[in-house]
Amino acid sequence: MKPLVIYDDDAVVLKSSWLRSQQFADKFWRKWVAEYLPTLTCRTKWHKEAKPLREGDLVIIVDSTLHRNVWPRGKVVDGFNFAWIVGEASGQDRSIRRGCSKGWQNCERSAYFLLYKWIWACFFISVFIASLVLQLSDGKLFIFLTNWGIILCLLTQLSGAVLATRWHFNLGGARSVATEARTLKEPPPTPKLIKFYWLLHGSSLSLALIITTVYWMFLHGKMNKPMRYPVMSFITHCLNSVFMLVDFLIVAFPVRIVHALYWMLLPIIYYLFTLVYFLAGGRDEYGHPYVYPILDWTTPGRAVATFAGVFVLYLIYSIILFALSKFKRYFSRTLSAMDSPHAIGLI
Repeated sequence: MKPLVIYDDDAVVLKSSWLRSQQFADKFWRKWVAEYLPTLTCRTKWHKEAKPLREGDLVIIVDSTLHRNVWPRGKVVDGFNFAWIVGEASGQDRSIRRGCSKGWQNCERSAYFLLYKWIWACFFISVFIASLVLQLSDGKLFIFLTNWGIILCLLTQLSGAVLATRWHFNLGGARSVATEARTLKEPPPTPKLIKFYWLLHGSSLSLALIITTVYWMFLHGKMNKPMRYPVMSFITHCLNSVFMLVDFLIVAFPVRIVHALYWMLLPIIYYLFTLVYFLAGGRDEYGHPYVYPILDWTTPGRAVATFAGVFVLYLIYSIILFALSKFKRYFSRTLSAMDSPHAIGLI
């Protein structure tokens, strides 16, 4: 077998060859840690009884960001949280508290995140209740897309709060199952409840952005009726998008361009609803034969143009959210590369 690098007596060539050999060694190390090392870990629990990880157990932390042949020792300090034992050989006992990974399904619990999710859920619950009290109008509150969006945001944030609660308190073994799945060579598929929450989150975020854009560009001050509750209108047409965007930047759901097809289902359903509502002789609370002026079916061309414009807006926002998701993932990986051991092996 030919050597990977042919050395020469020239100093410049020797330096270049040494650097190249180091690159090959680093590449081999990364592939060895990522692909071969996991095969050496015997999954004894599938063959015989074995005790699970417990507080105080010693572990070896595998981190591809470390130098070659560096194996820091760690100790389980709280469930599946780990402390890196640093400088033990020199008599120092300095520990750095770290988790296994970052993101949606990580090995850490955060009371702050749990509190945050419930605050967001309570915000949309209170907005929905206030809308019912102030603007029910014999049930016609539900003919407006704005209130469909609020209900969708409520369901999204309430689902997120429930999932965060299950994770934090390990209800039904949610955290234990997910943590165990991370150690498998072929992890199981994402739970259906998480997929449903993922779908809700993308749909409610995109719809909130559409509602905010269309309202302030085409409907504000042009609804042919008085604005009785300006504060509530600001909350449901502006803060809805702000709260959902903040949540989008915090949670770790990825975005796919093809997801826009799923997100468009709700506007299509609403579009057909306004047509059926018009044909059935429906009126808004002031007797107008439409829900929104831009969806007035007495002029079908305008209604069709509105739908086409909404479709274009969905495509634009899908691209923007996709770009933000990629940037968020890149930023998270950059931070994780500096401070995140992501795989462990029990001594």
